[in-house]
Amino acid sequence: KNVKAFCCIPSCCLMTLYKAELVVPLPSQRWAEIVATSLSVDTELRNSCVHRDIKAENSTLSITLQSKNVKQLRTSYSSTYDMALVAIRTLNAFGDPQTVVSSA
Repeated sequence: KNVKAFCCIPSCCLMTLYKAELVVPLPSQRWAEIVATSLSVDTELRNSCVHRDIKAENSTLSITLQSKNVKQLRTSYSSTYDMALVAIRTLNAFGDPQTVVSSA
């Protein structure tokens, strides 16, 4: 039989590729860009094991994580979620940096 397989990982590696997505609606495009930039600064500790893609589209933050190891994916998802939550809470508490009026 002629069987064709389409896969995102090299054919030499037959492990399952796990994927997790986090989609967060935010009040504005600017907020989505700020949070995406904040998260993009920190790279994964095991960059070869977990691939992270962060996008800000319109007023939505989209984060996609992929890994061959489900435990590392879960750990990365949890820490990415926590970092996004801190960035969003900071924006809620202090507002958009462009709208802050300097007293000097």
